[in-house]
Amino acid sequence: MENMLSHAHAGPLSADMADYLAGQRVLTLATANGWGFPHAAMFCYVNDQLTFYVWTHPDNVTTRNIDLSPSVSVTIGEYPPEQRPARGVQAS
Repeated sequence: MENMLSHAHAGPLSADMADYLAGQRVLTLATANGWGFPHAAMFCYVNDQLTFYVWTHPDNVTTRNIDLSPSVSVTIGEYPPEQRPARGVQAS
């Protein structure tokens, strides 16, 4: 997977990164429950630079996990049908 965001990114997004995120609408949000069991769920999102907004029901697993442990990871990516490598963004 081509990582479009450096590990230690700081500051405003590059134009390429902003365009990529604007062209995507689905992210995978990974959480863990109080016992450390992982859970990943897909959500539609909107973003403002590196701030992502998702809507979720207050009683679902993702929301309960975030209430227990606010540390999460996010992946936004694609596997294009052409012969080029997959592209995406990963963040914690």
